[in-house]
Amino acid sequence: MAASNSIPASPWTKCHEYRESRRAEENASLLKMQEEQRRKAAILEEKQKQQEEDRKRQTEADHRRVNSAFLDRLEASGSGVRVSEPVTQTLESSNVWLEEDDEPQDTALSTSRNPSQVHTDSAEEDDGDYTWTVMKLQNRFPDFKRDMLEDIVIQCNGNYKKAFELLNV
Repeated sequence: MAASNSIPASPWTKCHEYRESRRAEENASLLKMQEEQRRKAAILEEKQKQQEEDRKRQTEADHRRVNSAFLDRLEASGSGVRVSEPVTQTLESSNVWLEEDDEPQDTALSTSRNPSQVHTDSAEEDDGDYTWTVMKLQNRFPDFKRDMLEDIVIQCNGNYKKAFELLNV
């Protein structure tokens, strides 16, 4: 038995030991890369959460700004005071493709409907007018969410011109 310990290892055992050491190294490398991928995924997830929170804060700030402007105008119209509007560059004001007759129109003063044309299902028509007004506002203000535009149209009693003026601050 003492003689067998001094015998050099066979090529098969050397190959087997080499394969085992390579497999152990590859497993260690794989574990290291998996841990690095987990860490990167966690960082990316945190970054996405932060971006979503930033977007949410920005949307809330936009809502507050529009609501504040609406309330200011509402208070001013109630007291008879004219509120000066700040001039800002918007996509609509800088759009060279807008046609001249593409101005907002007051749906309440529109001559397209006169009292003889009003049907008994005016609730459905009003809902349609609100929907149409919301769709026109969505075309003009694509960055605003539909539910926010619907709220503004409801606050303006379906008046497109008032809603347009509120949003075009």
